[in-house]
Amino acid sequence: MQLKVLIAEDDKHTRTIMEHIFQKDPAFKDMEIELLLAPDGEMALDLFKRNRVDLVISDLLMPKMDGFAFCRAVRESDHGKDIPIVITSAIYKETALLNRLREELGVVFFPKPFQVREFTHEILGLLKPGDALETTAARRTRITMSGPFQGTLDVRPLPTLLLDIYDIEGTGVLLLEQGKMQKEIFFLFGRPMGAESNIRHEMLGNYLVTKSVITEKRHQELLAQAKNTRVSFLKALLDSKEFDQELVMKYHASLVKVRIVNAFRWHSGNYTFSPGDTFSERLPKSPVDPVALVFAGLKRGADLDEITQKVQNDLFSNLKFNERYNTLREEFVRVFGDTVLVQLAQTGTNIADALAKGLDPMTVYTQIYALLETGMCYFVKDPNAQAAASSMRMPVVDDPLSISNIRKVLYQPESPDGEISVVADMPMPSSAPADDGLILDIPMEVDDNVNEDKKRRMREFYMDIREKDYFQLLGLSPQASNQEIAAKIDQLARAFSMAQFADVDLGSDHAKLEEILEYLKIAHQTLSDPARKAAYIQKNQADRQKGESILDAEVLVKQAEEHLDHGRPREAIQLLEKARRIQPDVPDFHALYALALHRAHEPEEAISAAIYHALEIGPDCATVNLCAGSIAEGQARLDDAIRFFEKTLEVDPENTRAFDELDRILRGRGDFRIVERLHRKLLHQFGNRRPQRTLQLARSLANLYEDSLNDLDKARAAWEIVHAIAPHDPDAAAAMERLARMRQRLSPEALSERLEGFRKDIMVPETRTNACMAGFKITRDSAPDMAYLFAAALETLGIELPDARAYYAQFTPPFLARVWRPVDAEIWELAQDPEDFPFVGKIFETLGMHIPEGRFFPHTPEITKIFPPAEVPPLWDRALTYLAAQCSIPQPQLVMNNDTSDASLIYLDTAPALYCSGTALASHDIRQIAALAAPFCTCFWTGRALPFLATPPQLLLLLKVVIGFVSQKPAGGDPESQRLQQLLLDAPDLRAALTQTISEVSSKMGNLNVSNWIKAVYRSSLNVALLLTQNLPELYRRAPEDLRPGLLAWALSDRHAQARRLLGVSIDV
Repeated sequence: MQLKVLIAEDDKHTRTIMEHIFQKDPAFKDMEIELLLAPDGEMALDLFKRNRVDLVISDLLMPKMDGFAFCRAVRESDHGKDIPIVITSAIYKETALLNRLREELGVVFFPKPFQVREFTHEILGLLKPGDALETTAARRTRITMSGPFQGTLDVRPLPTLLLDIYDIEGTGVLLLEQGKMQKEIFFLFGRPMGAESNIRHEMLGNYLVTKSVITEKRHQELLAQAKNTRVSFLKALLDSKEFDQELVMKYHASLVKVRIVNAFRWHSGNYTFSPGDTFSERLPKSPVDPVALVFAGLKRGADLDEITQKVQNDLFSNLKFNERYNTLREEFVRVFGDTVLVQLAQTGTNIADALAKGLDPMTVYTQIYALLETGMCYFVKDPNAQAAASSMRMPVVDDPLSISNIRKVLYQPESPDGEISVVADMPMPSSAPADDGLILDIPMEVDDNVNEDKKRRMREFYMDIREKDYFQLLGLSPQASNQEIAAKIDQLARAFSMAQFADVDLGSDHAKLEEILEYLKIAHQTLSDPARKAAYIQKNQADRQKGESILDAEVLVKQAEEHLDHGRPREAIQLLEKARRIQPDVPDFHALYALALHRAHEPEEAISAAIYHALEIGPDCATVNLCAGSIAEGQARLDDAIRFFEKTLEVDPENTRAFDELDRILRGRGDFRIVERLHRKLLHQFGNRRPQRTLQLARSLANLYEDSLNDLDKARAAWEIVHAIAPHDPDAAAAMERLARMRQRLSPEALSERLEGFRKDIMVPETRTNACMAGFKITRDSAPDMAYLFAAALETLGIELPDARAYYAQFTPPFLARVWRPVDAEIWELAQDPEDFPFVGKIFETLGMHIPEGRFFPHTPEITKIFPPAEVPPLWDRALTYLAAQCSIPQPQLVMNNDTSDASLIYLDTAPALYCSGTALASHDIRQIAALAAPFCTCFWTGRALPFLATPPQLLLLLKVVIGFVSQKPAGGDPESQRLQQLLLDAPDLRAALTQTISEVSSKMGNLNVSNWIKAVYRSSLNVALLLTQNLPELYRRAPEDLRPGLLAWALSDRHAQARRLLGVSIDV
């Protein structure tokens, strides 16, 4: 079927381009299209009335009848109500006007100059052979936007916004605001074309300085040159001829992506999207693939602390995937791989399940974070997993920032070239030092050798139209006559006509040539009209004054920073006062001003006012936090200084000054563990992308492990990172050889023999201390988990051994570390005391199955309060839920007493309960709470409560009555025996069950020491409690005196170490 397309365009050149698109573009080769061309609105309307048109493309500014009147006439006709109309214009781009056109006429808008590919894609969507054309209402929902939309970034993160705009092929400006910080991202048909920021370190000059492309001195010179010549910094840089134009533009494109990716960390603030192209005339376009940028940026910028905080409450929630997941899954897999997705896509799978299957925690968390931030999935609570979720905030896993994981990041191969990679190597000019891989997501272009001179001149002129006004470009004064202006424009139009470039393969530069021609057309229309010319000159003067002010302020600040660096704060204050007056909303200027006041010893009130103002308008600005940290340190507010320096590194991880200051303060305070964490976090971020920085950090970390933490294993791992980056480094080779000599290990047989001797000595009070010390020293380099257990024993006994205390602190979490496996038969076999005879326990289990255990020897304690489940203190609720889940029991009932004892066991009607003091219930230490409750958990297994509820004589009497009951002999004459026998007689089927059990016991042993068996039951319960709480000092302190040696012996046994490995809490694992 033949389709008729009506093109109403007064510009002959534009008509020719459109005609060429429909006739030559492969996208339309299979479509039979008849073109109707009209140079004005009147002719276009006449053609429309005489033909059955399928699509209308119209300019707005045309002679005789403009595009507004023409399009209204089309819509008012019977045939034109539902015909798709495409509007093109280089003049009318105001958001309000475009919104009105869309609402009134249901049009699709394309700004001039337009991208041919995007234009073609849109036309194909409107001309589908064999399909009914869309209605006006349908097109309105598909069009970019019907108006501005806005919201908050905590609800709709930037990665989701980028993909939302990409999905609807939006054209417009996305404004991001966080305090006084602002960023604007410019979109054409869903693709970011540029980004601007008022954050100082994201300005081009500062960016190039941080990447060592230019020196700070040269930066200041170029700023001054830009000010004097009334051009932008980019233009001044290009005019210097020091760098290849293509290289500079690639860095500029890189900065666009840096500005966007840096805003991924903005989890607060506002966004506003304003549809319409109001930026094409002034913006150097740097097209970005938003999908690749989003995934690559999220992968590189993942922060473990931030991610775990986001997902910690949803470990047991199921993930539900949406349509976006189906659309973007292939690209997601290309960046992240599919290992985690395969697990998560299974029905009913949650984060905890994925981790339990051995997947790398950092990988799991990073990918889930990316899925959530991009709106590809959401959490759905699983009611069946709430008990587990409430008891388990974070899983016990290998530290994702451990040295081994850092080495994985370091050694992993680089991503393949192309848009998927956030990092690519960039060729540098010979005069500049080699960069360490700094350019974001830049696909390299290789120019051919055809007509390079034409292409170069066209590109240079394209840059000129971005930097110069009409008069500068034409080489004429504002007083030039219309004839002079017309002649010059005509000369340039011929020089850059399509005919001149017919034999040149322009590739992506074809759009630049179209923009040049459109620019010349607009220039002619503007300068040939006296009123528009006057308005243009007035606006140009205002823009120039504003630009001069910005450059003036920047030059003043650079000079002030130089004064500060040379110890001249008074001079800096004067310059910064001027800069603040010129640009009062730049937070950096206020922060530097506060720092200058501080160094000049001005009153603290003035200093505080300046720095607080800077923090108010730029809370996430690196310079502001760096200055705030320096001021706080100078005022001896070290906690505040640490907080500000940490914030600086969060915003700008490569800020070496903040790192050095923070490192110095923390070392001075002896916080070596925090220093270690700081090093490891940065190592993980930099990986193999910044080899020189990684080398410095790894060397510093290795020395920290050796000199301050005495951790030879990790010191060796850090030196291996140094060796991997610099294989010929003599320090690394010497250190690795030295550490290898220090870590001479015993054979497994010899170690086992030595440990067995130590365990025997531990049972003797006189040799216990020396045995624990020797055990720690001999196992530290060969059996880390056993060394930890010896360190825990030394801590329990209060023995001062600095290395052991540091080792214990290093591997003891400050929270209640959960095991990943319940106490099943295999674990119980390892934890059960050898004298806790199973067949004896079976007697009491049989009794408990027929008679509630509390009825044998009833005791009515004084009860202050029985807690309903909803009123259990939160920390107790978390601890009890966790312990109950691991022991496969109902959550224990909690009862308050008036006694001074912290915790004991009582029986309420048909079930045992925890009997706790008010002091114990008020505890805020969850590890202490778990240690109080855990020893009683096995009592909730049937038959295990009686040893805790009765005395040895009472249990002995009960056993005698049971034996007489089985043999059908009368009980003794005392009332207690008579009561117990009647209790047994009242239980149906009990005699038969007990007969078999007693027969098995008598076949295995001739007599039973009840007192020893009760102690063995206590020891078994303490062993299980130690596995579940890993809190030997607290359990030892609360255990009866006669049970402490046994607890200590089991803590240091091979059976305990084996159970820890099975439960996943061994530090060997």
